[in-house]
Amino acid sequence: MNPLVAIQIAVTRRPVDGGAPPWSPTERASLEQMIDVYTINGAWLARQDQLSGSLEPGKAADLIVLERNLFEVKRMDIHKVRVLLTLLEGAIVFRAAGAFDPPDSGS
Repeated sequence: MNPLVAIQIAVTRRPVDGGAPPWSPTERASLEQMIDVYTINGAWLARQDQLSGSLEPGKAADLIVLERNLFEVKRMDIHKVRVLLTLLEGAIVFRAAGAFDPPDSGS
């Protein structure tokens, strides 16, 4: 499951390919709400909100780094944003090929 696909569907109420009119457009969620769903609210549901779900001192450093700011992406393109880095308790568990490589010095 790709959370970015689910987030896009929730904020647009359309299939990812945009091939249909919105389903119940009045039920759209905001991007802020959906980010909360996948972070602090998810941690709360798992009874882990004191340990994770937000970036605070003393909590696990579980986070992802995206290639683009979701608030600056067209809503129908949210699912196309790549995850560049995933940290679990501060340790890198995924790094996209080429992500964070030093720039080529040209030599």
